[in-house]
Amino acid sequence: MGVILTGHDGRRAIVHHLCVTYYLCKKEKFIGYVLLRMILIVCLIVGIMLPVQTIFQILAGIELPIPALITKVFIFIILAAFALYFDRKLKNKGVFYEDS
Repeated sequence: MGVILTGHDGRRAIVHHLCVTYYLCKKEKFIGYVLLRMILIVCLIVGIMLPVQTIFQILAGIELPIPALITKVFIFIILAAFALYFDRKLKNKGVFYEDS
């Protein structure tokens, strides 16, 4: 179970962080919302960076099959769109401000 949640690559490592963040948000801990926002921003940056990286790979002459383009680029663009949506939704909700 630990290997599944804390893998060495980004696809599995994010699952562990999302589980911990979900638990903290469920308990309405402020740090959970801060971690959630950081994860959403990282997903947004990856969604922007991957298409740029793919363009440079194509310009360098690296051939990418269509299924690889779909899974590598379009899925991460969709992920970035969802991350932006949820980041704005949480920001507008005002959960990022701790009551004093």
